[in-house]
This record gives sequence, structure tokens and C-alpha cells, in this order.
Amino acid sequence: MSNDVYPKEIARFNPINARLGIKSSFKNAKRNIGLLILLWMANDELSRYSFFESQNNTIVLKEEYLRNLFDYITPNLNNTVSYADFAEYINKLELMTSQSEPIQTAFQLVWRLAAINFEDSTFSDGKERTGSKRYPKIITYTSNLDLIKNSFIGQEDLLRSVLVKWVLSKSNILSSSSLSDDQVEQGEKKY
Repeated sequence: MSNDVYPKEIARFNPINARLGIKSSFKNAKRNIGLLILLWMANDELSRYSFFESQNNTIVLKEEYLRNLFDYITPNLNNTVSYADFAEYINKLELMTSQSEPIQTAFQLVWRLAAINFEDSTFSDGKERTGSKRYPKIITYTSNLDLIKNSFIGQEDLLRSVLVKWVLSKSNILSSSSLSDDQVEQGEKKY
């Protein structure tokens, strides 16, 4: 006989701090969702990364991760795209330039794709509220990325094409794809 007692008591979880959802606007969400997922896909799909390093008062992607990202999406780039232009564009995206709280709201509360915390665990979530200094963060991905990837099994090129389109949509960097515009549009709808 089983020791389980049914019905089981409702599991109680600590709620996410609701203040994260107050006054937290995050521009160009699709572009940054695409970047977050592409970084994961291009870098061995681990659960936790420290992608960033400090550069003056900003943060940028570490060279190894940026290079892996560039190499991963090269099939979707026009042959004239230089690595330097790509790096400059990527390092100006909101994932690097926005304050931590809007990033946390977008990726933790709204889409539940990743938890974002400072590398220095002594920093409070409001550390970047005043001034324009940005600090390196740790991204801990959720299993929702596995669900996204698994929904495109056998269609990995389509998923990559959709995400590259999102990331480069407001840039001067030209993308290309072996897929038709209709196929990519269908992939966006599926996503």
C-alpha cells in the first residue's frame, strides 16, 4: 500500500517580488528574446551562463560567447557582414544596456525564459537604478527553452532563421536564409 495521501496539499511557492513588474518597460522585446535564445543555442545549451564582462561603465558580451553566436548564425548572414559590425550592433542591444529590473521583468515574470541576477550577489536588484553604470549578470535559463527547441525538432534552421530575423530586424546587417519569407513567417506563428 502506498504512503501517498490524496488529495495532496497544494504546494506553496514563494512569490516572485511583484515590484519587478512596476514601471519596468523593456523596448524591442522580440529582438532581445531572440538574442537570449540564440546565445543559449550557440553556446552548448547549458542552464547557467555568465555572458558579460565590464567595459568602462557598460557591459558587453564576452568574446568567446559573441564569437560562438556569430559563427552559429553565419548561415543566416549576408557574406558582407563583418564580425566587428556584428559585435558593435549586438553589444548595443537592450540586454546589455537596460537596467536589470526591466530585464528581470521581461524574462522572469512575463516570458519565464530565464532568471537574471548580478554576478556580485551582494548587489540588490535596484543597483542599476541610479546612474548609467551596468554590471555583469548571470543568466539562468528555464526549461521553457527546451520546450521551444523541442517544438522545432527537425526544423532547427527555421527556428534559427526566425530568431535571427528578430535580432537583426532593426539593424543595417543583412540576413539571408535558404527558407522563403512565407516559411519564416509560418515559423514565427509557430513560435
